[in-house]
Amino acid sequence: MDIKIKMGFRNKLRHTKRYILDKPYFFVLILILLIISALNIKQGYALLGWDNYSSFLNVNSNTIRTFFSTWREYRGLGVPSDAEVTDIWRMLYYVIGQHIMPNYLLEQVYYLLALNIGMITMYKLAGYIFTKINKNESLTQHVDLIGFVASIFYLFNINTLSVFSFPILMFVSRFCTFPIIIYIFLRLINESVGVRKTLLYMILLLVSSVTFIVPTIFITLMMVLVLIVLSHWRKLKRGIGVLLLFILINSYWLFPFVNYTIQKSDDVALASTFVRINEDLLNRNESYYSPTRSLLLIPQFYDMRYAESSTGQEKMFHPLFIRYATASFSFEKVLLWLFPALYIIGSGLLIY
Repeated sequence: MDIKIKMGFRNKLRHTKRYILDKPYFFVLILILLIISALNIKQGYALLGWDNYSSFLNVNSNTIRTFFSTWREYRGLGVPSDAEVTDIWRMLYYVIGQHIMPNYLLEQVYYLLALNIGMITMYKLAGYIFTKINKNESLTQHVDLIGFVASIFYLFNINTLSVFSFPILMFVSRFCTFPIIIYIFLRLINESVGVRKTLLYMILLLVSSVTFIVPTIFITLMMVLVLIVLSHWRKLKRGIGVLLLFILINSYWLFPFVNYTIQKSDDVALASTFVRINEDLLNRNESYYSPTRSLLLIPQFYDMRYAESSTGQEKMFHPLFIRYATASFSFEKVLLWLFPALYIIGSGLLIY
């Protein structure tokens, strides 16, 4: 009996060792994520982001209110959206998780889960795309490296660092769901998957709607998805079918949102909050909308300032902005430009 247990353990050890040797960069990625997660978990520390979605303050009540939020009986504290019902998937996470760990820790774990899942699924997505477009069999062995490089650039760019620094909940969720949605789209367009896997993908797409609490994220993502469908012109009917399925899955919040927008758009345009946000975020000079900012994925809130309540002193929201703005040339800036250079080259190769 002892001999069989030892042999089984050795076989598992060999299998694990072989798997690590086959995908060394994937395990380097896992190690990086473990280090980041371990360094960012803090005891008794509550997260309050740019928009206040502190649902953990009253989980049970907020879950019911979120579920019925289409009827707008309640408006969440700080919620600027017209699609609050999409937050129900995050609320269910709190409903279950509150019996496992403290609520303040649940908030931290949510952000770290979004980071970890986003990185791992980007690794998977990049490897899948490379496998599909690669015509040189000798390069197949580098799929692991391709996925690793893509996931590293997905994390270490100004936009991602800013989103997790503030943090802004819906964009944190987008970091996680974006590669999931794109991966599922490509799989459903290019392959015939079984019924069980199709149902799993539909559930993942449904849960991924959590990021659409700000509907503009859905609009910009739809632009990407339409381009993906058009790029598969030989499978155009299938692509359109997948796109319609995606819209149907999101109809539970889309239809109420469209109805609300049609009925209330005139009132919203006159609201003082709306006017103030437009002035603060959009009414900027030409340099604010320069190609450089777009290429480097610099978000509009990256260089925003705030007045410290105790001293009245003006400070930057993001701690790295002053270093970026004052340095005319630095090694960090070279690395930042490496990312757009690579994604432009990659786009050209995909078209070619």
